[in-house]
Amino acid sequence: VFDYSLYLQNFFIEVLAEKANDLNIEKIATGHFAKISLHEHSKVFLLGMGQEKNKDQSSMLALVAQQYLSRLELPLAEMSEAAVTKLTDKLNLTSQKISKDYHNQLQQFMSQLCERITPPKLRQPGRIVDAGSGAVLKEHNGIYNYSVGDLIRFEQDLNTTQSMQVVRFEYHKGNIFVMPKKDSKTKRISLACFVNLSDLCLKKPFNSFIKLTTSDELFSCVVYPKSASTVLVELTEHIKWPLGKGQIILIINENHQILGRGKVQDIPLFSSTSFTAEQKNEVENYLSRLLAPQNTKL
Repeated sequence: VFDYSLYLQNFFIEVLAEKANDLNIEKIATGHFAKISLHEHSKVFLLGMGQEKNKDQSSMLALVAQQYLSRLELPLAEMSEAAVTKLTDKLNLTSQKISKDYHNQLQQFMSQLCERITPPKLRQPGRIVDAGSGAVLKEHNGIYNYSVGDLIRFEQDLNTTQSMQVVRFEYHKGNIFVMPKKDSKTKRISLACFVNLSDLCLKKPFNSFIKLTTSDELFSCVVYPKSASTVLVELTEHIKWPLGKGQIILIINENHQILGRGKVQDIPLFSSTSFTAEQKNEVENYLSRLLAPQNTKL
C-alpha cells in the first residue's frame, strides 16, 4: 500500500542489473534527475540531488542497494530540465503521441504489477471511515488502491462535495480512515528498520530534514537515535501531512544528500483525535528521558 513506486524502481533496477550481467555489461544508465557520489572515508555510495532541483528524483532510488548504486550511471545528474528538453528536441524524441501512449502503457503495467504483488486480503472491498466520528462514509474496492495522503471526494448533497485525506488503515478489518486535511498534523515520528546510507553518527541527536516519499517538501527536524535501527524524529513545526505505519521516510542533510531511511512505526501526537492526554504525556516523558538535546549540525 505504501510507496509502491520505490519498490518497483528497486525491482526494475535489479532486473536491469541481471540483464546487464547476462550481457557482460558493468554499468547501468537511467534517466533519473539525481546524483550519486562516493564518500571519501566510508566508501559508501551516497544519493543526492542533481543540478535540476525542481525535478529531484533521488528519493525514487532510496531503496536501491549499494551493490546496484555502485553500477548506476545518472547522465542527467549535471543537466537541467531545459538542457534535456533541448537535447530530446534535437534527437526528435518528444512526440506527444509517443509520450502519451508510453505513459498510458506504463501506468497500466504498474497498476497490474501492483495488483499482482498485493496480498488478496488487501484487494477486498471495505469501508471508508471518518477518523473523528467513526461514521462509515462509503465503501472502497480495495486498500491497495489508496495511500496515506490521498484525497477522497465525498458528495454531501447534489451541489456540494467534501475532500478528506487518508490518514491510516485498519488492514485486518479492511477499513480506511480519513479526516479533513486541515485536521491532519504530525509533530513526532518513530522510525523502525532504519538504514544508515552514509557515515551518519547514531550516538547523539542531530539536526536534519525529513522528506516524505509522497511529497517534494523538506521538513526541518531533530533526529534522536534510539538504536542502530530505530530513531525518533521531532519536527521543528507541525506539518499538515498525514503519515501511516509502514510509510518510508528519508533523512536528508542540508546538502540534499540522503543520509538514511526508515519506516514509520508510530506517530505520536498525530492529530487531536488520535491520542489521549495520558498517551501524549507518556510520549513527552519518553522524549525527556531519551537523550539530552545536545544537537550538532551536520
